Amino acid sequence: MALDIKISNRLKEIAKMVDKDDIVIDIGSDHALLPIYLIKNEISKLSYAIDNKIGPLNRAIKNIKEYDVQDSVIPILSDGFNNLSNIEYDTVTISGMGGDLIKEILDNPIYKKNKKLILEGNKAQNRIREFLMNNNYKIIDERIVYENNIYYFIIKAIPSKNIILLNKYEIEYGPINIKNKNPLLKDFLNLNLSMYENALKNSMNNENIISKIDFIKEVLNEIS
Repeated sequence: MALDIKISNRLKEIAKMVDKDDIVIDIGSDHALLPIYLIKNEISKLSYAIDNKIGPLNRAIKNIKEYDVQDSVIPILSDGFNNLSNIEYDTVTISGMGGDLIKEILDNPIYKKNKKLILEGNKAQNRIREFLMNNNYKIIDERIVYENNIYYFIIKAIPSKNIILLNKYEIEYGPINIKNKNPLLKDFLNLNLSMYENALKNSMNNENIISKIDFIKEVLNEIS
């Protein structure tokens, strides 16, 4: 049974996607609750809480001591991968950032692009999927979490020897979400469709809005 560590449903879903006994580095860890959860629930055997600011890192250190996991959750002050060149790990988790920032972090030459990735961007998820496609990653799992009136898209990817091409719908909303006809994706699309249709009423014949409406309708048709 999972121990009672108060983390969001979003982070719990990320934890479910981590393979058993993987060594995990959590970039932008802030409070370190995800690495702590992974250790206390015997998902990961060793986790690193990475943050680029001393304030969040101090919060992480406080929580690590409170949950008595000093031997298995290691806090490190680092801007992305900059101070991680000597660390061995299996999986990288990055969440709660924009897609462009996540892409920038993964573009660091210190990162060799050969590890499992679990990524959750709070905007511009298409940038993340484009990065994965262009760097020979295969998306093997996708999940959507609806929490606090926000839809969170989580992606798990592994290195591939082959280029996995995604079409424009898959880049925008995720190949597995579309293939599995994820009901939360349908809810998300209908919400956005309503938003754009309302916007169009106040902006007659706006080609950009019309284009977005048509795109969403095409995806809804695909998953219906």
